Amino acid sequence: MRVEWIDQDAEAFRMLYAHIFLDAEDVDTHVGAAYERLARILKCDAEAARERAQVMLTDSEIERFMAESVMARVADDLDADLDVPTMYAPACERRDPCREGELFSFAVKYLLVPAMELDFERPIVLAEGDDENARIDAALSARIHGEIPQAHLKLQIDAVRTEFRAELKHRGITSKEYRMQRRLKPQELVDELHDKACERVKRDTALELAFKASESEPDALEGRMNGLLVAQAKGTSQSEDLRRDMKDAGRLYLLRQQARRDIGLDWIKRSVVMKEGAAQPE
Repeated sequence: MRVEWIDQDAEAFRMLYAHIFLDAEDVDTHVGAAYERLARILKCDAEAARERAQVMLTDSEIERFMAESVMARVADDLDADLDVPTMYAPACERRDPCREGELFSFAVKYLLVPAMELDFERPIVLAEGDDENARIDAALSARIHGEIPQAHLKLQIDAVRTEFRAELKHRGITSKEYRMQRRLKPQELVDELHDKACERVKRDTALELAFKASESEPDALEGRMNGLLVAQAKGTSQSEDLRRDMKDAGRLYLLRQQARRDIGLDWIKRSVVMKEGAAQPE
């Protein structure tokens, strides 16, 4: 595998671009892992999974399955090796088809943590009866300053709108009926979803900044990732299977991001939150 980093102003746009070039052996390895994951889903062996895919999917669907699987796995592996943390999912784009036994190349874009500032010196005062997490969220939102990159915001606006449509479908109402219930004008609904997306980016950025401030060792991050796996798998015995599945799907970046933010939140609770009436450290 060969990686060519594209010379862009990462500091200004908080993005990294790369072109990935895979040889035929690389492609076959990643496609094989994708079929092994499919076999686990279908509860059969990898060869049977291939045969079922050939029967149930068109040639173009099989090619897209291979390409998306290969790009996701490679982009995820590369994300783990970067010396800077990334946010959200890597965005991959290809021009040529992906076929076993052939060369394959694609481009990938990573979003970096926005260059925003957050005051950790001033304590977050927690009054009696306050919801700790809600109080922290409000404080972080009020204290974080700087420009939200448009790429980050657009990604979260799309996510918020998708979630909103799913909520409407679950409730069995239309967008117009929702607005009538809330007494919202069309632009007010647009603004509400926009603000929700902004708050999401600000909170995610704040927790990434808190993780950096915590100066946690790599072992702490790996330990938190393992803890999340155990919790999601509902037991240690299944956690390695879940890790393998996430790796084969190219989704370990989700685990890394969640672990960093959890560590950041824990650090805020230990080092920044102070109960009302408690003496401030000198």
